[in-house]
Amino acid sequence: MARVILGLHGLGNKADRKTLEAWWRMSLEEGLEKQGITAGIPRFEMVYWADIMHPEPLDVTVEDPDSAYYDDEQYTRAVPGYKRK
Repeated sequence: MARVILGLHGLGNKADRKTLEAWWRMSLEEGLEKQGITAGIPRFEMVYWADIMHPEPLDVTVEDPDSAYYDDEQYTRAVPGYKRK
């Protein structure tokens, strides 16, 4: 049986499918890299369903935090030396 990582987001609105999937991949790669694993991520599938509950996705270009389409959870790499508590 093939191994696959399945990404499933929560109920809130999200960025568009392509952007969210790219962020998941970057996050997985960063986590493996920080653990010294160089093999790359295994097969990854993302289940995207924000479009079912939300007619418009969050927009990474919106800068107004009061906008309904402002995305305050964009992916960013951890700062060098960051240690999880």
